[in-house]
Amino acid sequence: MTGEFVRIRDFLVAHYHLNARTEPFWRERAAAPIPDGLAEKLALFRAGGRIFRETDELFNEVSWLAVLTGQDAPVTGHDPICDALPIAIAAKRLAQIERVVSTSLTHMPPHATALAQLATNRML
Repeated sequence: MTGEFVRIRDFLVAHYHLNARTEPFWRERAAAPIPDGLAEKLALFRAGGRIFRETDELFNEVSWLAVLTGQDAPVTGHDPICDALPIAIAAKRLAQIERVVSTSLTHMPPHATALAQLATNRML
C-alpha cells in the first residue's frame, strides 16, 4: 500500500510542480522539492519522452502523458528506439492513428453537451 500511495503522491505533485499558474499557492507548490521517484520519472520523460510506470500502477501511461503534455513538461531529446524505425513507417502509423482519432470524434458529443449530459444524469 505504501508504494501505491507514493506513486499517487508523485502523480499529484507532478501537477503542482509543472503548472504555469501564477497565484502564490501554485508558485509555492511548484518551487517545493519533489520526491526522488518523480524526479527520475520527469528526467526520463525530458530525455526522450519515455514514461516509466510501475506494474499495475493506478495511473497508466495515458494518464501520465496527459499530465506531462498538458502541463508542457519539457522534452529535450527523443527515444533512441525511434531511430530504428524508418520514417515512412512511422509516418504511416501516425496517419493511421490520426484516422482512428478523427473517426472517433465523429461519434462523440461536443464537450459542453457531454458535461450537460453528465450533470443531468447525476440529478436523476
